[in-house]
Amino acid sequence: MRHMRKNYLGIAGFIFLFFVSSCKKEQVIPSYLYIPNLNTNGFYSISGSDSSEIYGAKVFLNNQLIGVYQTPVEVPLFAEGEQTIKTIAVVKKNGFPNDLIPYPYFDFSTDIALLEADKTVDLTPTVDYLSTATVDYWFEDFENPTIKFVTTDNSTGELVKTQNPELVFFDDSNDDVANSTSGQFELNNDSAYIKSLTNENFTYKKNTNVFVEINYQNNQPFFFDIVVFNQLGQVEKIPFFQFKETINAEGELYWNKIYLEIGSLLNTVDLLISFEICFEMQKDITVANSIVVIDNVKLIKDK
Repeated sequence: MRHMRKNYLGIAGFIFLFFVSSCKKEQVIPSYLYIPNLNTNGFYSISGSDSSEIYGAKVFLNNQLIGVYQTPVEVPLFAEGEQTIKTIAVVKKNGFPNDLIPYPYFDFSTDIALLEADKTVDLTPTVDYLSTATVDYWFEDFENPTIKFVTTDNSTGELVKTQNPELVFFDDSNDDVANSTSGQFELNNDSAYIKSLTNENFTYKKNTNVFVEINYQNNQPFFFDIVVFNQLGQVEKIPFFQFKETINAEGELYWNKIYLEIGSLLNTVDLLISFEICFEMQKDITVANSIVVIDNVKLIKDK
């Protein structure tokens, strides 16, 4: 019995070693894809600035979803040779990092990557704004003689154009467009309240997307509202978002960008005819020199 037991142990050990050896032979070494960021592209005269605040990428390998990643990222891929990489831009909906969405107004990018085991390939995808065949664009970049916003009669301050180099948004995404002006809300003790609306109304089709993109910097809070007009002749202002100060750890102002998803709210409004977008603010008396500057305000909606 003791001899047979030794044989059993020997056979078991041989099987175990064979199994381990087989596993080692079948082990696959991944290739790696490094995505530092995503670029954006569009025709300035149609879709405005290409400035972006893309959080990450939804990555597909030959149409199979690999994952959603914050960039920069190095993605392991179990494939070699020429492979098709599809990338979709992911943004923070309404500025919230816990609410990430594929941005519906960027097309996906398609690239060919030559992958090699245990080596890294760099790829910077470019996503294009969708064409006007399916999308309507409206934007204010403050580069033209007139401003597409009007202040209400009860406002004591104005939205004006500024060329102060310390305040102007430098847009390096459009080499063919001179970017020398931004929009500044003049807030001081004599002009303590401003409400500024678009000088045109926008229509809305039920169950469709509407987003507003905004570049901004500010050292005091301000608000984004939606003004809706219904078939009964009623007008209602709906508060939507409060902008917090964009001040870094060194106490310096910086530019931020946000993607506001307003279609869901518009979809709840009964008998809606049209809407406007609105900025509203009150001078913060605790701030000696209030600064609220915006640029590249872009409204995009489905046709």
